Amino acid sequence: DSSFVENTATEGGGLNNNNGNTANLVNVTFFENSASVGGGINNHGLLNLLHTTISNNSATGHPSGGVFNAGVMNYTNSIIANSSGIDCYNATSFGTININKNNLVEANGESPNGCGTPAIADDPQLDSLANNGGLTNTMALLSGSPAIDGGDDANCPEFDQRGVKRPQGGHCDIGAYEKIVHYVQQDA
Repeated sequence: DSSFVENTATEGGGLNNNNGNTANLVNVTFFENSASVGGGINNHGLLNLLHTTISNNSATGHPSGGVFNAGVMNYTNSIIANSSGIDCYNATSFGTININKNNLVEANGESPNGCGTPAIADDPQLDSLANNGGLTNTMALLSGSPAIDGGDDANCPEFDQRGVKRPQGGHCDIGAYEKIVHYVQQDA
């Protein structure tokens, strides 16, 4: 339930997970972080992403604008998009993608450096980072986003990053933000 915004580092602008450490991230947003490698996340340990949104990050020395994985990565119901260069890059000589369920990756690394085959390879249609309720800023899903109702319900936390109940529609949304569905009462 956190946001990592506008951080800069040599490796892993938002998060640098090194030395075999474990990072468990649930309902987290990474936005406009930058680094030489892994603008959003640089992973050399065990990285578990669940309902995480990684968007608008950049890398200056490597094409891995969103995520650079040279460890073990498990990700479910997550968005990795809108990065400079490649959104998700797996260094196959070191990196392993173990779990890949119902993710949206807009620009995956080319074979053999992709982060598995995402369920959706498209623009997630995210709104700007803003206060959408809750304690941290999030990126709302715009109407028509392919992430709406695209999540795996078996791996859906009860609430999103803001504390909004999941699911709101037929299924959980992909990413840290759950779009609120307003039902219109019809007169009998």
